[in-house]
Amino acid sequence: IAEDAADLVEAEYEPLPPVVDPEAALEPDSPLVHEPLGSNLAYERTFTFGEVERDFAEADVVVKDRLRWHRSGAQPLETVAALASFDRGTGMLTIHTNSLTFTSYLFMMATTLKVPANKLDMHPHPAGGSFGSKFWAVKVAVIAGMLSKLTGRPVKYVEDRVDNISNSDHHGSDRVYDVELALMNDGTLKSLRVRVIDDYGAYIQFGVGHHGNALAQVTGPYRIGSVQYGLRAVLTNKCQQGAYRGFGSEVNNWMLERMVDLGARRLGMDPVEIRRRNFIPPDQFPYFIPTGNVYDSGNYEGVLDKAIELADYDHWRAEQRRLREEGRYIGIGVVTCQERSVFSATEFWFWFDEPTAPVTSMPESITLRVDATGNITATLYSCAFWGNSPETVVAQLVAEEFDIDPHEVSVIYAGSRDGLPATGPGGSRLTVMLAGAVEGAATRIKDKAFKVAAHLLEAAPEDLEWGDGGVQVKG
Repeated sequence: IAEDAADLVEAEYEPLPPVVDPEAALEPDSPLVHEPLGSNLAYERTFTFGEVERDFAEADVVVKDRLRWHRSGAQPLETVAALASFDRGTGMLTIHTNSLTFTSYLFMMATTLKVPANKLDMHPHPAGGSFGSKFWAVKVAVIAGMLSKLTGRPVKYVEDRVDNISNSDHHGSDRVYDVELALMNDGTLKSLRVRVIDDYGAYIQFGVGHHGNALAQVTGPYRIGSVQYGLRAVLTNKCQQGAYRGFGSEVNNWMLERMVDLGARRLGMDPVEIRRRNFIPPDQFPYFIPTGNVYDSGNYEGVLDKAIELADYDHWRAEQRRLREEGRYIGIGVVTCQERSVFSATEFWFWFDEPTAPVTSMPESITLRVDATGNITATLYSCAFWGNSPETVVAQLVAEEFDIDPHEVSVIYAGSRDGLPATGPGGSRLTVMLAGAVEGAATRIKDKAFKVAAHLLEAAPEDLEWGDGGVQVKG
């Protein structure tokens, strides 16, 4: 009915010149997306880690390329929806929605809705597909909440496909790269120099954190000794960027692998050999890359060897040469990407000159409760089911800790009103963080169980062991 009514409204528009090219947006005569800002350049900074100038001066070869990564957007089958109900008597605004984040950014939504944060109660519902697009699905919930405050009645708002495509706030990266890679004649990678223009659309909702993700693994799996990373974040009349499939790091992997391939071609090296020669070896972990981020473990050569074996790489290289003599061409691509999991303080260079926290992550929480009959309930505080099934992960983790069947674990979700700090799935972090939370909570419960059992069994705690889902005397 609302859409039919909207069709009856006749609006007259005065077309203004759009800004859709990020490089053209930086020209002095470009129309401004936001005139009060006086510029379409929202952010500019160059970071230097290590002896970049020295490494380039000492290099035998420098390869250069200009690369273009176009934006994209997630279109999961399930759209975003919200049901909001404002109680004028208590001032409590209750919103049911299928966002993936509920507690970490609650204060921002409360400020937008002009309600105290302790009177905004968010209830999670199964999100369905996301691919980043529902990491912080704020717009639909805010619209429903505002309308409920205005009308004094519950309001349901479902974003349809047309709404999402034309107004999405979670587009992927949109970048223009000018890159230089310094190498030695033996294929050793010495330094990387990156200049990137990123088209953020009309607004910037996560700052330039996408590039923090990139800096967290900017050298990939390689022993590159220094990095210079220059960023210009540009405003245009496109939809804004958000969380999408790697959140900026996938583009960095693509850029780096293109440059490694270019270096191999210049030196006449096999793309497998140049990568193998530059891998961080297993005995050097934990390994700090130039930006300060730490890789805790890895066996890149082992993974590559397995991939080559499965792909029958040598056979296809021989086939490639044979077919080329017949005028037929087949392509063989090789990439070795580093994909970090869990946010780290070293991803926040773009807000601080030095990370203000140690190498750590934003929090995730869980509550484990054992009832009178020994059944365990796990309460989560971020997202409901979203395709990767945190319910299954948590049930399996709890079952391993307590030596029980996963089907015996009940998994539920708390709303934000009673929620502990939680960031939700983003940056490939949730399984890692939930595993740590489950282990921490399980350890506390088992410590308490051993004390109670020691009293009931009249045995010293060191004479007890955990087995068959409970505490028993050893042997």
